[in-house]
Amino acid sequence: MKRSIVPVALAAVALALGCGPSASQPAADAGAGGADAAGPGGCTGASCYNHCPDGKRTALTGVVRAPNGIDPVPGAAVYVPKGTVTEFPPEVACEVCDQLQGISIVSTTTATDGSFRLEPVPTAANQAPGESIVVVTQMGRFRSVQRVPIANPCEDNAPGDEYFRLPSRDDGATQSIPRIAVASGDYDVMECVLLKLGIEQGQFDIYEGQSLGADPAAVDTFDNLLRDLARMKSYNIIFINCTGNTYENLLSDATVRANIENYVLSGGRLYVTDWSYDYIEQIPNWAPLIDFEPGASGPDPEPVNAAAIGPGDIEVDATVRSPDLAEWLVAVEEASGDEIINASNQVHVQHFLASWVEQYQVAEGDGVTVWLEGNADGQRPLTTTFDYEQCGRVLYSSYHTEGRGFGDLGGSGFPNYCSSGPLTPQERVLEYLIFHIADCIDVE
Repeated sequence: MKRSIVPVALAAVALALGCGPSASQPAADAGAGGADAAGPGGCTGASCYNHCPDGKRTALTGVVRAPNGIDPVPGAAVYVPKGTVTEFPPEVACEVCDQLQGISIVSTTTATDGSFRLEPVPTAANQAPGESIVVVTQMGRFRSVQRVPIANPCEDNAPGDEYFRLPSRDDGATQSIPRIAVASGDYDVMECVLLKLGIEQGQFDIYEGQSLGADPAAVDTFDNLLRDLARMKSYNIIFINCTGNTYENLLSDATVRANIENYVLSGGRLYVTDWSYDYIEQIPNWAPLIDFEPGASGPDPEPVNAAAIGPGDIEVDATVRSPDLAEWLVAVEEASGDEIINASNQVHVQHFLASWVEQYQVAEGDGVTVWLEGNADGQRPLTTTFDYEQCGRVLYSSYHTEGRGFGDLGGSGFPNYCSSGPLTPQERVLEYLIFHIADCIDVE
């Protein structure tokens, strides 16, 4: 999460937007009154849209927050679009980071605490107070297009953070979120974390990935998804919860392995926890990027389940390797009052399953990043991501986001088994990384 970024691959179909001055009725044009009128002589750049007197500027300030309306989002793009905002493609795409050139009049990126200052906001000569302008807030395919009122032209304006909140649902018009599939698991519940982030129930599809039958009710079985590359590509992110060996026999099928690799190669994002690691390990081109136990294996995949050797009943104070993540955790801690990260840049991590999967080493660099590491049966990576061919992205976590015992299966359905408490420290880390994997690929 670094800079002002949007996908460069966008469909050509325009959004059907309303034309009112309120935030609930956005419009596709970039102007407010005559604010989109450029200067004479083919003038280009943001200054051509600024008609304030005496060198003054109109500025917007605020904080971009997660769909839950609480947590700040660093690295989000905030911009005034140049002309029509276009729809996202209906499937995954190679969305590399761009500086918004060509599609924005003025843009900025949120700081670690989610705050931003956008200026100079296009302003018409003698613009009346209260006129509005279209502003886009975006992180990957989380995108909100809102008409934001300018109460004080040629001055600073803080209209309220509700205008810059990432969407909790996709309305097919001005509010967009990634298409998400979740493979349910015996021992992990990423679907609950998505709810805590503020994504509405029903806005992601759950596939049966458990040993004892669907709980929650699923749209289909996970094996059917893995056999259908076109359907996989319709999802921007696929979460694979830690589970038993229900569908791992599919990894002996060369077509399924090719589908998984081609999904990510086409721009898909894959999020995998603990025992489901073989969805990474059994892809030959990925095996050298995260080298799972036992020991150094070289370029070839280890046998299925060979890395499930970690001791149970452990808790770890894990070191946050990323300065940006550590700074964000401090900001969230200060805002929420929750204990998240200590003075040594460590977070407390639990929910390690007996015989959890251990990472031995990773090929750091070349798009591979270790986010958390700790002394868990020896010093080792605990959370790792890698970018694949400058197009897709994969995340692996050795621990669970939220513990769920095998005996909890069957009983209460989703979302009744989800905890109602605040996000735990490790869930905070993974919240940050959910937005990271949803974001574009920086090829610099």
